[in-house]
Amino acid sequence: MCAPTALAEALALVQLLEARTYRHQAKALIAQAMAEVEAAAAALEASRFSQSARLTFRSRVSGMLRRSAPTMAQLGWYAGGGTGKPPAEIARNFIDEQQQFLSRWFLQIKAAGALVGGAVRARMYAQALEQVYQRAYMAAAGQKVGLPPLPAYPRDGSTRCKMNCNCYWEGPLKREDENGVYYELYWRLRPGESCEDCIRRATVQWNPLRIINLNGIWIFAEGGEHAI
Repeated sequence: MCAPTALAEALALVQLLEARTYRHQAKALIAQAMAEVEAAAAALEASRFSQSARLTFRSRVSGMLRRSAPTMAQLGWYAGGGTGKPPAEIARNFIDEQQQFLSRWFLQIKAAGALVGGAVRARMYAQALEQVYQRAYMAAAGQKVGLPPLPAYPRDGSTRCKMNCNCYWEGPLKREDENGVYYELYWRLRPGESCEDCIRRATVQWNPLRIINLNGIWIFAEGGEHAI
C-alpha cells in the first residue's frame, strides 16, 4: 500500500498529465477552428461577395463558434480539476457576445462589398476560443472555495494585443494573515512579445491580484495592496 505522501504525489502527477492532455486538445481545437474560418474567408473573397456567399460565410463562422465553445469549456474545466459539467454560461455568454460581433462585421462586409479586416479579423473568432478555456479553467480552479469570476481573461479583448494574447492566470494560492484567509492569483506572460497592458498586469496590477472575502462579499485588491 502506498504511503499517503506517495499517493498524493502520484495523484498530482496524474492530474498534471491530464491537464497537459486537455491543453493539447484545446490548442488543436483552436488550430482547427482557425483553418475553418480561413477557408470560409477565402471562399467569400473568391465569390465576389454575392448575397448567398455572404450568408454562407456567416453561417460557417457562426457554426464554428457554436460547436467549438462548449467543447473548449469542457477542456478548460477538466484541465482545472473541475467535477461534473462546466457552468453552461461560460460557453453561452461567449457565443452570444461573438455573435453580436459577427452581426456587426457582417453588415460592414455587406456595405463595403469586401472582407473588412481581411483574414486576420476572421482568425480572431477562432483565437478568441482561448478565452473560453481560460474562463473554464479558472472557474474549476476556484470551484471548491467559490471564487468569483475574475476581472479579465486572456483574449477577452481587454488588452491591446486582443486575440494575440498568450498570457495565463496562475493560482489561486491560498494565503492567510491576521485578517484571515485570502487568495492570490498572478497574471503571467508566456515567452514572446507582450503588449503594454499585459506587461502592466504581470508586473504591477495583478502581481498579485488578491481576492478577499469581506463579510461574504468578494473584494479584489490589485497591485499587491494589503488585504483589507
